Amino acid sequence: MEIRIEMPEAWREIAETSKKDIYIPSGRDSGKSSNAVRLGAVTCLANPDMDIVVTRASYGSMGDSTYSEFTTMFESLPEEVSSRFSFRKSPLRIERTDGRNVIYFIGSGGSNKDRTKGFKPKHRIGYVIVEEAQEFRERESYDQFIISIRRNLGGDFKIITLGNPPAQKAHWFNQMINEKRKDLSCLVKKTTWRDIYWYLNDFDIKEILKTYIRRPEYAKWMYDGEPTGAFGSVYPMFDQKRHVITSREFAFFLENEPVRIAGVVIGGDGAVTRDSTSFVPVFILTNGQSFVGPIFHHDPKKSGQMGYHKLVQDHVSRWFRELLNAYNLGTTEDLERSPYAKRIPIWFRIDSAAPDLVQECKFFFSGRADVREFRKKTITEMVGVCQSAISADMAYVIDYGGHFNYVENRWEPDETNILVEQLDQLVWNEQETGYDPIVPNDDCDAWTYATNFWYANQENIQWFNILAQSKVPNCLIRDKIKPKEN
Repeated sequence: MEIRIEMPEAWREIAETSKKDIYIPSGRDSGKSSNAVRLGAVTCLANPDMDIVVTRASYGSMGDSTYSEFTTMFESLPEEVSSRFSFRKSPLRIERTDGRNVIYFIGSGGSNKDRTKGFKPKHRIGYVIVEEAQEFRERESYDQFIISIRRNLGGDFKIITLGNPPAQKAHWFNQMINEKRKDLSCLVKKTTWRDIYWYLNDFDIKEILKTYIRRPEYAKWMYDGEPTGAFGSVYPMFDQKRHVITSREFAFFLENEPVRIAGVVIGGDGAVTRDSTSFVPVFILTNGQSFVGPIFHHDPKKSGQMGYHKLVQDHVSRWFRELLNAYNLGTTEDLERSPYAKRIPIWFRIDSAAPDLVQECKFFFSGRADVREFRKKTITEMVGVCQSAISADMAYVIDYGGHFNYVENRWEPDETNILVEQLDQLVWNEQETGYDPIVPNDDCDAWTYATNFWYANQENIQWFNILAQSKVPNCLIRDKIKPKEN
């Protein structure tokens, strides 16, 4: 039987190359996953005694991504062919009914990295897809997967690594791609939406073209896969018109939609003399999105130097108490009076470089919150998590029009929200290994710790993605509140 599976011309080189290691760093809407699946289906049908492995950092998201695409691909073939395959959901697996090919779907990053230990396929592996490779926390996790799978490879195999290049050039994924471009044994092939535009609907194409006109640097990163860094910006994907809402909009959203605050992560960054001490509360909603609440910000240059004990006892404690009351999170007193009072989980994660601040917060807040130090990873790793949260519409900032100065006991109106200003202005140093000190980053650091505590867990990110892609009506902020016009 002759079976024809259509693929874009841009994939001809990928399909015909004799090179084993293939890397496809491409932007969004480039069709890299769907075409990798098509090539996998062809390989599977042509080599019945060869197994296929598909992996992603988060196992929980694979059922709605590559597994679903493989299933749809096989079911679209003539019944004589599709009936030869069975589709298992637990664990995710596609098998030939005659006991030959097996397509394995395994998680290989974060809490799932142990899934590859002791992995034994039924046959030699001839085709591997590494999906969304940039989601691996570091290069080491990616390399460990490749090492674990390598001993089971057949003589003729292909490993296809797919990824959306992060904006910052210093990200490990971008560095790896640059390294592989110089390796003649590897094929690095970039594809874009232009290679598959006939598969896109008119609305998609219209929105893509509008992005090139209105935000060209962002479009180069989003759709062309260029790690431009937006002229050195750490968060080029952060858009005030989209990612900043008013306190009234947030209150309206909570009151009129079936969502609630499911937890609060408070990031803390401490300083005594020169830099500011900041606490940034991040509300985690039941729909997976997060919103920055009222920030505690103490600038010793403006309000005077103060030791951590007095600062926490007299001022941070007051801020924390008002935060609990304002959002009905349940104070320590409420919980003591009634064991049935609302108990929203609260986590403090404070820079490990400020151990005295950690101890003070443990003393004053451990009765109501889990207080621990945040052990930092590399800046590029932490920023990568935050960029993903912003890009996927998970991270928002509530603008209250200013912030309360608890030390001076007065309201200070802000022309621009403190955190928003830092997210907008933060740039890399010349080596792109850290922030340029010209822009203050204390509040941004505190937000980074909170965001990493929650979203570095891939399962938390993928829960949002699954909800956002579902066909049922969603309670997501941008479905209800449109971005502000110029």
